[in-house]
Amino acid sequence: MKIGSKPHVQPSVIFVITKYLLYQNAPLQRLPEILQPYTEKRSEKDFTDNVRFGLELKLFKQNTKDEISLESKLKEELLLQSDTGLSQKVFLKILRNKVLKTPKPKLDGKGEGGDFLPVLAWWLGLSPQLGVEGTGKLNGVRISEIDTVFLQQGTQWNAWFTWAKALGFASSKSYKSGSLYFPDMTTPIEEILVQMGPGKVQMKGESGFLETLRKEIPGVDHSPYAKKVEKYLGVAREAKAVHDAGPVIYEALYRLAKLNRIKITKAKDNASKNAIFLSPYSDELVPIAEVVVEEK
Repeated sequence: MKIGSKPHVQPSVIFVITKYLLYQNAPLQRLPEILQPYTEKRSEKDFTDNVRFGLELKLFKQNTKDEISLESKLKEELLLQSDTGLSQKVFLKILRNKVLKTPKPKLDGKGEGGDFLPVLAWWLGLSPQLGVEGTGKLNGVRISEIDTVFLQQGTQWNAWFTWAKALGFASSKSYKSGSLYFPDMTTPIEEILVQMGPGKVQMKGESGFLETLRKEIPGVDHSPYAKKVEKYLGVAREAKAVHDAGPVIYEALYRLAKLNRIKITKAKDNASKNAIFLSPYSDELVPIAEVVVEEK
């Protein structure tokens, strides 16, 4: 799915459109007028591009009279979860799942760049302690392994980070010199664990957490798609010792434990039933047998 090629297409705009369409349909050409003053700083074409993007993601549908409405199943789902109006949290969860299910682009170096999924696969293999500038620079230097391959200019990087942060794959911190973005999977991992809980959740096995995570998020560390992208980019990600999951996943679990959302059961050895996580703090290998998901 192209993100960077149209930086004016943003989750916040699509959210406003979805919120309106939840209760009434609207002609495509009248939507910018209806949603004033929110759209007053955007051209009609920019706004229409957001609608087209929603159509591409199958959030919206369009009839022969150019009337835009929500997809029927999506509308039913949203109405069930949104008794008091559509919340941004519910919307972003649905949007994330839609984006993750879009077709994966060919890894051939062709095209205009801006694809979300291959950049995500590269991004989630980094350290969560590594801050990247919004224009795609690390310590002031462009990241050669990804720059010009999937993201071809600073505006595409900015657009990609806007979506990554909204979808729960990045966090940001502000400094005097500007903002830095960090890999972060706390939100999507918590949602997956809540679905698997409450109670004990095993780390390994066909129905375990790691396997479920790789099915839900195709670009996550150690997934087949992540390995394919890393091979294409010529990026070596394996640590000195073999591990089952990288530091971005471990940090998300660590954060959830600090928030008392889960309890981590650390193991004493590297037995096959235990998952080996690479810590982002010291390259330490941490064996974890299971986590306990707390009831809300």
